Amino acid sequence: MQFNFDKINDRRNANSSKWQVKEHELPMWVADMDIQTAPAIIEAMHKDVDRGIFGYQYVPDEYYRAIASWYKKEHNFEPDLDWLVFSNGVMPSIGSILRHLTDLGDNILLQEPNYNSFYNAITSNGRHIVNSELEYSTVLIGKIWKKSYPILKLQP
Repeated sequence: MQFNFDKINDRRNANSSKWQVKEHELPMWVADMDIQTAPAIIEAMHKDVDRGIFGYQYVPDEYYRAIASWYKKEHNFEPDLDWLVFSNGVMPSIGSILRHLTDLGDNILLQEPNYNSFYNAITSNGRHIVNSELEYSTVLIGKIWKKSYPILKLQP
């Protein structure tokens, strides 16, 4: 299957959260791709659209088998299908994990710089952010971010 990764797709004025920026500003804050969706995916979506009914759907078993197959091929690891849980995104999953593993009012450690949506996920779930800034340093191989272990030990 051929894909044209060089085609420029202008997504301004297309309800794209990523592209709600000034004219010459590059939105580097979100992992939103500007390449077109693969034809096989568009075709599968058209089948549902053409059916004209958009009721509640379940995630079919072949979805989980495809994920397990990918893990086997890419990582030589075979997850049990019962371990896999469908999620509609990373951020909803992080919110769910926070609610299941922590209590209201708990402190959650973030190491900055960090993805800005993590802050809202923590505070909107009633948790508090404890910041431990990464140190920016220049080393022989270039500039890197590194953990400040003494600061981590001092965090409550």
